[in-house]
Amino acid sequence: MFRTDTAVKGFVVTLVTGILAVTFLPLGIAFAVIGFVSEPAAFKPLGLIFVGVGVIFAVVAIVSRRAGKRRDAEEAAARTSRTTAQVLEASLNPYSRVGALSPMQLAVDLAGGRRARTVYVPPTIGWQAGMTIEVAYAPMDPDNFVPVQPLGA
Repeated sequence: MFRTDTAVKGFVVTLVTGILAVTFLPLGIAFAVIGFVSEPAAFKPLGLIFVGVGVIFAVVAIVSRRAGKRRDAEEAAARTSRTTAQVLEASLNPYSRVGALSPMQLAVDLAGGRRARTVYVPPTIGWQAGMTIEVAYAPMDPDNFVPVQPLGA
């Protein structure tokens, strides 16, 4: 139900480089074809450069996607413990979205200290300071937490 900032960061890099790849590759192919069959000689090297840049962006998109999924899976696998935590701060940014989820700066009292993280939640979540929520977290890294369900929302 909730996404973490790690999952979204990998997605954004993949999205941007993927868009650039699908822009530069066809443009480069078109310019190269025009350069090889037509008079303007400048189209040939320009097309080949665009194809090269497009291939680089495509490789970066693929590598970034795999790395982002791997990091997110490692974080999720490390979250083996569950507990209740008190919300210290919860500020929702309604002006930014990833799909139907909005980013929330969430700070909780967990494992004897203040732990803060950006989580992506539905805009209907109304957590406030003092509320208790259930979280899953990594015992060796309490900063790696994610809300499981609201108890008092």
